Amino acid sequence: MKKENRKTVFIACILSAAVGIFWSLLSLAKDSRPLFWVFLTVNLLSLMLVVFCLVWDKRLRENGSEPLSVLPEDLSRGEGKTLMTDRERAREVLERFCACPLGTEDEVLRLFSALPGAQSHFDGDKRNFVYVPGKREDRVLLIAHADTVWDLLYCGEDFTQRLQKKISEGKTVYSGVNPSCGIGADDRAGCAILWLLKDLGHSLLITDGEERGQISANHIKNSYPALYDELNAHAYAIQFDRRNATDYKVYDLAVSEEFLAFIEAETGYSDAGRTARTDIVAICRDICGVNLSIGYYAEHTPDECLVLEEWFATLTLAERLLQKPQKRYPLLP
Repeated sequence: MKKENRKTVFIACILSAAVGIFWSLLSLAKDSRPLFWVFLTVNLLSLMLVVFCLVWDKRLRENGSEPLSVLPEDLSRGEGKTLMTDRERAREVLERFCACPLGTEDEVLRLFSALPGAQSHFDGDKRNFVYVPGKREDRVLLIAHADTVWDLLYCGEDFTQRLQKKISEGKTVYSGVNPSCGIGADDRAGCAILWLLKDLGHSLLITDGEERGQISANHIKNSYPALYDELNAHAYAIQFDRRNATDYKVYDLAVSEEFLAFIEAETGYSDAGRTARTDIVAICRDICGVNLSIGYYAEHTPDECLVLEEWFATLTLAERLLQKPQKRYPLLP
């Protein structure tokens, strides 16, 4: 039940209890014992419902947000509305993606597959991906991966998790109730960002197998030459799959100093070094690419957590950046 519906039920129960008390007292005054017991029963049931609503609401606040069976139907922001003024809806989308099963990428990929123009490729063996072409001439390629390190194929165990949240040093921190696994913010939080940016006219690429060597990204590179060319015709690429709050990485890509200056000027983030790999290393043949921090920590461990405000900061700065005209940034020869 949604929060606003719980509030309605709570108010209705309070009113019902008040009416029950009134009629119970009135029936006593008129010496009508049968009516007294009827109204007393109604009153007790109403009070029980009030207590139930209070306990339920308390548990939801302690254990994270209320579950969402589907994504909000309308995620368009409307005229003049930005994600900065629609934080509650952004939070709902984040929690919905983090509620997808950790052990499989299927639900995440199928959500994106339902978008208009989506090109879905379920090739199996973690080679799956969904590509949604953007409509802008100066479009940017936005990337996230649907698999988690807790995938059933990786671990041999079907982990389940439920979010809980707490306030720490004035910030909202998500962690998991199950101490055996993380929350999959790497990279379900990145997938949530792509979903929230999907109406800006840029392209979306949701990959699989990133946690085991960028399997689907390399599959695109080796088996889909026309698509690979199309991906590299974008202005540049942004992946949302980096720990911490204000880092970026370009790995061993031969990006230009101009591109690095552009990223730092637009985000204020700092270079975290050139080690490791992720999907942009396989995807970016001709264009520059960057991976941005999205506020998760201790990924790949049961202590994984995500700071809502840091995730939201990257989301909003990406929205501001992507609303501007875009320049193409080719890789250096």
